[in-house]
Amino acid sequence: MKKKKNKVLGGIGRALLVPYLLSAFLILNIIGAIGYYSFTVESSYIEQLQLEVMDRASDSVDSYIQIILESLELTQKNLQCRYCVADVEGSLKNVFDNNASVYNIGLIDTNGDELYRLNRYSSNDNVVLRNVSEEEYFKEAVLGHRYISRSFYSEYELPSVSISLPVVSIDGYVMWVLVADIDLSAMWGAVTRVNLGDTGYIYVVDQSGRLISYKDISVVKQGLVLTDVQGVQNYLSNRKKIEAYSSFTGQEVRGISTTIPATGWGLIVELPKDEIEKKLLPFVVIAVTSFIVLMVLAIVLIRLTYRRLLVPIKKLQNGVAEIESGNLKHAIEVSEDDELGELALAFNEMSGRLDNAYTHLEQEVQERTSELLNTQKNLEEKLNEVGRLNDLMVNRELRMIELKSEIKKCKQEDEK
Repeated sequence: MKKKKNKVLGGIGRALLVPYLLSAFLILNIIGAIGYYSFTVESSYIEQLQLEVMDRASDSVDSYIQIILESLELTQKNLQCRYCVADVEGSLKNVFDNNASVYNIGLIDTNGDELYRLNRYSSNDNVVLRNVSEEEYFKEAVLGHRYISRSFYSEYELPSVSISLPVVSIDGYVMWVLVADIDLSAMWGAVTRVNLGDTGYIYVVDQSGRLISYKDISVVKQGLVLTDVQGVQNYLSNRKKIEAYSSFTGQEVRGISTTIPATGWGLIVELPKDEIEKKLLPFVVIAVTSFIVLMVLAIVLIRLTYRRLLVPIKKLQNGVAEIESGNLKHAIEVSEDDELGELALAFNEMSGRLDNAYTHLEQEVQERTSELLNTQKNLEEKLNEVGRLNDLMVNRELRMIELKSEIKKCKQEDEK
């Protein structure tokens, strides 16, 4: 009989290995899907957090400016009737009482001459009024427009802007210009109080891209123009989209921008990529660890399956092939006390019984052969005796024929 070739994995090995690998692949895909879903959910949460922080900060800044504007607009309405205002200076001082962020306020006629200029922090007795007709805030307001200047630092080292409003008469013409200098320190607080993770930050730029509010006042004092920063470019182009870019701080960030309705300023929210990666790292670690654990487990289980099942089966297969070739004295190695071990023992017992049966059969064959040889010898001897008897009978018959022939001749001679 033709001997089968040995293979590392036979049909049973493939039958066990293929479903196991498919199961491992399925589990790996499930783990990967869970990891990817968790990663995506966390990424979406971070983006949603940025959007919420941006909206809260924008609302805070907008509310801060709106309160100031409402206070100034109230004074503007009070001054609309030139002859109805009994105490112009008192009306201007009320602004200080109603809003702590206003530290300088004045009233200007249409020629640009200051009529009043009041300061919260100094005496107004020796104030020298001047002509401001060349100032941008006057030019815009006298044309009937509300104007908010670029940010600057006042003599008190306060981050400030100037807001000017036209005071329009009941008849509809501009008779005065109301101007106020606003301290933006409280706005800084409104911006920096909004939490964005551990290292996220918010800053505000004006319409020209100049930094006017940031957590570090020393940076704001540098008068940086940030038009080369992608987040500021997005604000200037009115594009509300979270993007990855390099910020003016030198960090790689993901940022989004919006426009503050009251002023038209840009508010940019940025979260460093290091913190994002730190937040997402656990999900990556879990996914990679799960993958490694699954692969190690797969290798261990495959080795155990090979050692505990396939190796004994291979030994059993080789032993059966040896017995099949005629070596009935071959004993299959029994290494495990399990079903395969019992099967090996059964094969050993069967081969032992077959060996005994063949041994007894050979003895019987030899005995029968010996008996047949003896019988054959006896038959040959008897046949030899029969042959001799037959020869004697033949000779006797021949002799009888000869005698009859001689007698016949004698009779013939006698008759003659």
